[in-house]
Amino acid sequence: MNEDLEKQLYELGPILYQEKDLPMQQTCMCWGFECPDSWFDLLKELTIELETSINNKYKGKYECVAQQVKEKYGSLRFYGEIKILIENPTKDDLSLSKKLYEQFQELVDKAEYKSEKICCECGKPATKISSGWIAHFCDECATKFKL
Repeated sequence: MNEDLEKQLYELGPILYQEKDLPMQQTCMCWGFECPDSWFDLLKELTIELETSINNKYKGKYECVAQQVKEKYGSLRFYGEIKILIENPTKDDLSLSKKLYEQFQELVDKAEYKSEKICCECGKPATKISSGWIAHFCDECATKFKL
């Protein structure tokens, strides 16, 4: 993804993308968003949902942190975790952490599914899948690339 779009996502999700400046020995976010620009709107929506529903709502207690965002087999892969910031968490705190991770995973699963419906070149609705390196294309881009 181009730098300007990445910067916008980092600004929308300062807690979510806090690992972006860490070295590769600690996170895969150091490589940024390894996916097409056409997924920007999808990632923007996911970023806002995760930042508001978890990071802003549970600020100081839990953090949803992205560890890697990439394309694989033509669809989005978004890996992350829920960090517990509470010292000496109780059983209830751990239980809530598990529920927050389930919420995170549900939102990510929806975004990953939606990514398969977006043309990787232009962002229009995808209708074709390439062979070999798997990618999703609209009719116009499929014709352009002779799929």
